[in-house]
Amino acid sequence: MFSYGRLRSIFAFAFPLFLAILYTLIGFYYYQSHQTRQAEQVRQHWRDQAALMVSRVRSEYSTSLQVEKCLRSVVENVAKFEGI
Repeated sequence: MFSYGRLRSIFAFAFPLFLAILYTLIGFYYYQSHQTRQAEQVRQHWRDQAALMVSRVRSEYSTSLQVEKCLRSVVENVAKFEGI
C-alpha cells in the first residue's frame, strides 16, 4: 500500500502534468476553432466576390445590352457611310 507521503508526492508530481496536458488540449481546441473560423471567413469572402462578379456580368452582358451595342455600332457605321 501507498503511504500518505508517497501518495502526496505522486499527486504533487502528477497534478502539474495533468494541468499542462489540460492547458495544451484547451489551447489546441481554441487554435483549431480559430483556424476553422478564419477559413470560413475566407470562403465567405470568395463567395461574396463570386456573387458580386456574377451580378456584374449579368447586368453588363445581358442579351438586350448586347443587341443594343450591336445596333448602335451598325447605326454608327451607317452614319459614317452616309457621310462619305
